[in-house]
Amino acid sequence: EGILASPLGISRLIDLLDDKREIIRNEGLLLLIKLTSANADIQKIVAFESAFERLFSIIFDEGSIDGGIIVQDCIQLMHNLLRYNASNQV
Repeated sequence: EGILASPLGISRLIDLLDDKREIIRNEGLLLLIKLTSANADIQKIVAFESAFERLFSIIFDEGSIDGGIIVQDCIQLMHNLLRYNASNQV
């Protein structure tokens, strides 16, 4: 609720995915996974903030299919954004 109440809350969290410091990017990714696991409103906002493009960029930078846990986390976040959310699926 606190994240949704802040006008730029989600935008700033999404910006963490572009951070050059891996630890910041990775922690931001984990936080987004937790936030999107059960909240359709946050899922829609995150998808609208071009999260898919940013996640694909991270996946390619990390070695695509041969990537490690970070690639798995990106796929988990994509799964959260698409699961039970018809507007994001479209």
